[in-house]
Amino acid sequence: MASNLPTVADLIADALDLSGAEIALAVSSAPLVSRLPFVESSNGKFHEYVWKVSDPATEFISETGGRDFDHSVDVEVVSRLANLDFSHAVRKSTADAWRNRGGAKAYLAREGLRHISSAMRVLESQILNNTDASDGFPGLPSLNTLDGFHDAMVVSAGGTTANTGSSVYLMRLGDEDGACGVFRGAAKPFELGEPTVQSMEAGDGAAPHYHVAGGGWFGMQQGGAYTVSRIANLTEDAGATLTDDLIYDAISRHPAEHEPNLVVMNSRSLEQLRSSRTATNEDGEPAPRPTDVVGIPLIITDAIRDDEPLLHPPGI
Repeated sequence: MASNLPTVADLIADALDLSGAEIALAVSSAPLVSRLPFVESSNGKFHEYVWKVSDPATEFISETGGRDFDHSVDVEVVSRLANLDFSHAVRKSTADAWRNRGGAKAYLAREGLRHISSAMRVLESQILNNTDASDGFPGLPSLNTLDGFHDAMVVSAGGTTANTGSSVYLMRLGDEDGACGVFRGAAKPFELGEPTVQSMEAGDGAAPHYHVAGGGWFGMQQGGAYTVSRIANLTEDAGATLTDDLIYDAISRHPAEHEPNLVVMNSRSLEQLRSSRTATNEDGEPAPRPTDVVGIPLIITDAIRDDEPLLHPPGI
């Protein structure tokens, strides 16, 4: 995966004639999705890619010696995409009344931007929460490398109060083994159709509406075994809040060549991290709002819940 893949901002700019400020407003609603590189799916509603399991073995040999040849080991992964719909309809008379503000075209552009922003938030929530397990694609909490207490890429913060949990994800983006979003191949994945006038039910009877079709198939590519790590069981219990030590523990789960370049958390975890730094401050002054850990930037999103079920060891 190349490092210059298009991001959501590129896809939105290609779909709507928007200013930079308007695009910034849209992507700010989904800070993780806005940073994810995107690739086209390999097979329509399904995406097949290779996940490297191990590198080939090499070794020094003497001038007269030899060695057995080896090869890298890959597994083929097939992930499914899910249909995200952001079609919309607005009453024709209402849109036409915007004559002094650009008319119906301006009204429809505003509504289109809002629907795309909403779709981005839904996409981000699916990635971080596996919100819709039936109609959505598998999100991070459901991946078999991140859904178990003893998984190698999972660090437990030790929280015990049921349904008050939260998670922090450390992710590697932007290279062959990194995470990326996937969309069903199209020239403009976030394209909105041309408005058509249709008679739709409104109030006591049918009325003319502008209908705008919009939607696409989306999913996620994990990349490899070390692409994402998870700090789970973060609660407000004593000793179970987010600290730098927990983040360092998660970083240590990534080999040096696969270190994360993004830490994703919600506002509660951010405040817990800031408070932990205050407690270790020599002068006792409140620590500033954290923006990174050892140079790895923090992304704050409302998509991560603080009422997650806890991960438990088997048998508990």
